Amino acid sequence: YVFQELPKGSLTETILGFKHRHPTAEFILPFVRTPGAILRELGRHSPVAPLMKRWRADIAEGGEVASRAQADALMGTGLAIGAFMFANSGAISGAGHPDKDVRAAWRAAGWQPYSVRMSDGTWVAYNRMEPVGTLLGLAADVLLPGTRSAPFAPSSATDAVFGIVVL
Repeated sequence: YVFQELPKGSLTETILGFKHRHPTAEFILPFVRTPGAILRELGRHSPVAPLMKRWRADIAEGGEVASRAQADALMGTGLAIGAFMFANSGAISGAGHPDKDVRAAWRAAGWQPYSVRMSDGTWVAYNRMEPVGTLLGLAADVLLPGTRSAPFAPSSATDAVFGIVVL
């Protein structure tokens, strides 16, 4: 899938128009179309999908198009729930602790930003896997700061809930 679609009336189109009228904005906003398309797809695959005009139009069209729109939103929502659970358990990482000294200590302990912790303890980066990488990073960044004092410290309640969901 190539993220180059530009729907009429989108925020991306507005930003591109601004860049066209003000060429110096290119230095501040060099990449707009692809990140905008990735965020739009992330929205279509999330609980906010019903707020999107295109998603509502797909539902109104009915048939296979509506079924696909509903499936996208449902699957994305399920993935988001899983991402938040993995982030809460320490299995995925985001940017890390806001305090650079704490973050440096975590790195020294083997932690890696925007990665998935494998069963052998190694970390594999997910930050280039779009649009899923954005969802995983968002979940990890929302949950990590202030929820744990050390990386890889899952709560027993989280483990229990995750075990029930997996079964």
